[in-house]
Amino acid sequence: MVETNKENLTQYLLEGEKINKIYDLGILTIDLYKIVLTDRRMIVIKKFPKNVIELNFKNIELVEYYTNVEWMKLIFSILFFILITVFIVSSNFVLQRLAAFLPPVEPILEAGPFLGMKVGMLLVLFLLGTGALYYFGFFINSLFGRLRIIIYEQAPLDIITPLTPDVTEILKNVETVKSRSK
Repeated sequence: MVETNKENLTQYLLEGEKINKIYDLGILTIDLYKIVLTDRRMIVIKKFPKNVIELNFKNIELVEYYTNVEWMKLIFSILFFILITVFIVSSNFVLQRLAAFLPPVEPILEAGPFLGMKVGMLLVLFLLGTGALYYFGFFINSLFGRLRIIIYEQAPLDIITPLTPDVTEILKNVETVKSRSK
């Protein structure tokens, strides 16, 4: 299988260049990135949307793996879930105050019952639930680590992937090649 991969990747190689290692990176079983280390360069191939980045080792400033957990997103999500609980307990009071504040929306808020609840209650629960899931999704996304390739005078390249043996091998190989070229 590696030989088949090498044959497919020859289109990216320069004359006289040889492939040292090929890595497939991504989240869970979805490998969105293929990293090819040659004797001269690193080639990063993004499968969807299709993108190819070719980097000379001398242009790579640093390769690192990091995880930045966004705790504030979790706190916002918890606050939204608390608001949902408070709203369920005092929904009649909140809907009455909302109708008094916005009289044109009162017929919509008091319509129903739909699924055993007033339409206003469903709307508010939907909005609060959307906010809670939005922030919780960003928190979950922050739990995945990133392989960051920092390039001189360019924006860094971040690849979302867990810390696997392949990632540690990439870190070692790139640093070894960089130290030899100095």
